[in-house]
Amino acid sequence: PVRTDFQRDRDRITHSKSFRRLMHKMQVFLSPEGDHYRTRLTHTLEVTQIARTIARDLCLNEDLTEAIALGHDLGHTPFGHSGERALDRLCPGGFRHYEQSLRVVDKLERDGNGLNLTFEVRNGI
Repeated sequence: PVRTDFQRDRDRITHSKSFRRLMHKMQVFLSPEGDHYRTRLTHTLEVTQIARTIARDLCLNEDLTEAIALGHDLGHTPFGHSGERALDRLCPGGFRHYEQSLRVVDKLERDGNGLNLTFEVRNGI
C-alpha cells in the first residue's frame, strides 16, 4: 500500500464534511471589536502542526499523532467552550465535544456509515 493505516485515517478526516465545517465554527474572538476571530479549522491546523513536531521530537508515530490532532475537534460546538457549556446545560446527560467527535466519525459521516478509522485514532480522539 502507498499509505499507512494512519495516513488513510488522516486523509479520511481531512476529506470529511465535518472537517470542512470547522472553517465556519468560530473558536474565540481576539479583539473586543470582533473583527479578528479564529475558527476551529485554524485552531485544528495549528494543533496538528505542534502535535506533529512534538511527536517527532519524542520519536512517536507522527502519522498517528497527526490524524488524532486533525480529528480532535470534529464534534466541537461553535463559540468555543462557551458553546459547549451552553449545550451541556441543555442536553440530558450533558454534552462533551470529544464524545460528539466520536459520534461524528463513527455514525454521522458518510451518510451514517462513519469514516472507519483505526482503533488507535479513535482512541486518541
